[in-house]
Amino acid sequence: MLPATIILSFPQGTTVSTAMTVESLGAFTGTVQLSPLIFQPDLTISLNTTIIQLSPGGIVNVQLNATAASTLASTTYFGYLMGNSGSQSHITYLIIDVVQLSAPVISIISVSPNPANTGASVTLNFGVYSLVTVTGITVNWGDGTTTDNLAATAISDSHVYATTGDAKSETFKITINATNVAGIGTATFLEVVTDRLPTTSITGVSPSSVYVGQTFTLSFAASDADGTIASASIDWGDGMNRALTGTATQATHSYTSYGTFAIKATITDNSGNTASATYTMTIPQPDFSVSATSPSATTTGQSATSTITITANAGFTGTINLSVTTQPSGPSCTATPTSITQSQTATVSCSSTTAGTYTITVTGTSGSTSHQSTFSTTFNEQVSPASPQPNTILGLAPVIFYGILGGVIAVIAAIGTLVALRSRQNNRPRGSLPSQAT
Repeated sequence: MLPATIILSFPQGTTVSTAMTVESLGAFTGTVQLSPLIFQPDLTISLNTTIIQLSPGGIVNVQLNATAASTLASTTYFGYLMGNSGSQSHITYLIIDVVQLSAPVISIISVSPNPANTGASVTLNFGVYSLVTVTGITVNWGDGTTTDNLAATAISDSHVYATTGDAKSETFKITINATNVAGIGTATFLEVVTDRLPTTSITGVSPSSVYVGQTFTLSFAASDADGTIASASIDWGDGMNRALTGTATQATHSYTSYGTFAIKATITDNSGNTASATYTMTIPQPDFSVSATSPSATTTGQSATSTITITANAGFTGTINLSVTTQPSGPSCTATPTSITQSQTATVSCSSTTAGTYTITVTGTSGSTSHQSTFSTTFNEQVSPASPQPNTILGLAPVIFYGILGGVIAVIAAIGTLVALRSRQNNRPRGSLPSQAT
């Protein structure tokens, strides 16, 4: 019978099986009776068959089953299995270790990632060792969510932590339980979970161009994937700050001076984590410009007038004083009025006794700021009146001219009278005498 010694090891309350063979040696033919013997009543040995018929060279496989009662002490037990055939017998020795039945042993292989952010998938890998069949495995992730019930053969599980509450990070105790007939085996692991940062962005400024003293609106957006926005604050970059509620999305402000300012919007979530966004705001310097029209050319002694226009830029306010210079010197120029405010006009009148073309410069000054505009004007010499010509008529002195004219008229009159008399005579009947006066 083979093997010559059978060694078995199994836990209390379980059954174990093994195989052995009974072989005919030489020309043996006959029936073999198998009988097990063990010296412990709570340890049972059984065979799938006890009578074997052998022929020369034949081999028969036999299954041996050993069962230990759950109350059987854990120790080593001895026995034997005897095969008898007539006067012949053979023995196979039995050495049986009954071990104490225990709950499954769990080993945690890895937990990744650790630490993990909220919203990330955490994977747990583990192994379970048990002398008997495992009937169930559970995983409690320690965050109050439903316990995962796994198959008895499971070796991994995964989970997503949604929140750390009002803390920036939280440590959760992962508990794995495996069950067999002896009880529950347990293993734990501490997983660190960190709160995700909130997010914020500045979405716009209205109006987009802002001057000193002008109120504008800053718009921003904020969100927190694993919590809520608790508060917000705006640093305007000019030493002023504005505290806002967690639901705010806008804030207003105005600057008292020009320059470039770095605006910083900071939000805080319910866990105390913060996020910021920045925006560069440029406030232009208030200013003004001066323009002048060019007058037409005139003559000395006459006035040339230019219209001066003041244009306010970047929210400029204030009084602008006007002054006038000429190049070269000579003309006399006056600005009216000499002081004006934004979006107004003035006139500059110039006169000169000396002919020539002159460059006139008009300067507007307000505080330390000044701007100029120039125009050119030309003064021409006046034209002298013509010298008096002699008083003649057709080149003759008036006395002579009129004397001749009177003589001509007298001659013409005499001729006319003579012609008239002759005409009357020609019209009288022949033989008649001129009538006599009565």
